[in-house]
Amino acid sequence: MARRMASQNYQYDGTAATPNTVTRGEQMNPENIMMMEMPEYESYEGILSPPSTSSLSSRLDQFLPSIKIRKITEDSILIDTVVQKDVSPTSTLFCVLEEEKLDIVFERQYRTETQVSHTIQVKVQPDYDLHDLEYKLRTWAGFPT
Repeated sequence: MARRMASQNYQYDGTAATPNTVTRGEQMNPENIMMMEMPEYESYEGILSPPSTSSLSSRLDQFLPSIKIRKITEDSILIDTVVQKDVSPTSTLFCVLEEEKLDIVFERQYRTETQVSHTIQVKVQPDYDLHDLEYKLRTWAGFPT
């Protein structure tokens, strides 16, 4: 075989090795590792430090909750929501429905690390004001007023 083994000073292709290029056959001693310059690690500073509150608030500002109310029959509606988990607790949603005296027919939730989605069917009176319910749900979801 015509291939040369890499020594501490040369790579396989014959070019001089720099401290930032480590080849398979090269053995690094602790002094060489300590002397290596690694500018690529400077970009990881933001990852290692805890997130600032301004970045958290900007992430929350980018998310827009979703609330959809559809009338299924004369006496039932379907409520679909997608909200931030830490902004709109599910228990508060059930308090809103209880205050409105709405009977839950069924309820389904899907949760991720940051968001929660609800699909809830409730019974309503035929003359029930859906706009009032929508306003209360938008307030619960954290829509800007």
